[in-house]
Amino acid sequence: MELEPPLDRLARARLVLIGGATHGTDEFHRERTDLTRALIARAGVRAVAIEASWDEAERIDRYVRGGGDDRSAERALGDLRRFPVWMWRNAVVEEFVAWLRGHNDALPLDAPRVGLYGIDIHDPETAGRLTPKDDGGGDVAFAAERRGRAALAGSEYRRWLPRSAVHAANVRAHHMADALWAVFDQVGGTRGPASVVAWAHNGHVGDARATEFARRGERSLGQLIRLRAGADTALVGCTTYRGTLTAARDWEEPAEEMQLRPARRGSYEHVLHRQGLRRQVLEPAGLPARRLERAIGGVYRPPDELYATYFNARIGDQFDVRVHHAETHALRSLL
Repeated sequence: MELEPPLDRLARARLVLIGGATHGTDEFHRERTDLTRALIARAGVRAVAIEASWDEAERIDRYVRGGGDDRSAERALGDLRRFPVWMWRNAVVEEFVAWLRGHNDALPLDAPRVGLYGIDIHDPETAGRLTPKDDGGGDVAFAAERRGRAALAGSEYRRWLPRSAVHAANVRAHHMADALWAVFDQVGGTRGPASVVAWAHNGHVGDARATEFARRGERSLGQLIRLRAGADTALVGCTTYRGTLTAARDWEEPAEEMQLRPARRGSYEHVLHRQGLRRQVLEPAGLPARRLERAIGGVYRPPDELYATYFNARIGDQFDVRVHHAETHALRSLL
């Protein structure tokens, strides 16, 4: 895949964060994987970091490096069990993991492999479920440290969640930023030209200072990485106007294919839709200064959409690049 302007600027960044407005949209995942393949080929990307905990991603990392016991990419995704599980255990991610294994296998024996890491907090409720193995070729001490930090952050997050949702969210954001920076440093980013790509929801990838959440003190991964890496950071958001998506009707309920309502009139998604293009890649600085924007996680309830999924934002400050699809489709879960 050739990068197109303004996406060509991503090849010059050292930390590229690629988001999605939902956890269940096929096109968002394909944008991530296509861009990441191109950046691995063109920009020397050494690691892919995802919105999953360190222990959940270790099995995938072993597989893509040629280690472990799994004989297929689908099996290598088996430790990803946290809701919404389809966010990573889906057909698009399976294809990418298989491709990354093939890419690494084709490298010279002495060349560094591209790894895949989890940067989210560890869920205390799953403690002890996974048995860590350090046969993936990575640094054993580094892996143990990151595993421990993810567990501590997860415990702190759980402790604060019933008392202050904002503080709990900030615990998570700071852990994700620290974990991403640790991966960046581990693969040589702070000491050389290596770069890292991260995949997460738009809410994590975008700069929270450009949203209404900043007024209540909430921070985001994208904001913290921008503050630390400056112009070496590129934040990419993906949005859609209408279509279908994979989501649940409530927390921990099974996934369904749902109809996604057309975006609210006057929202950023509606403004882009009126331009009549099926897919638009743009630097959003020229868009209207402040409008509604839509974000959907693992749960989608159409009757509650206005107050549950829309928020005020300045998209030109929130992202460096925006990829918008007029119509998108539900992600195919592997479960």
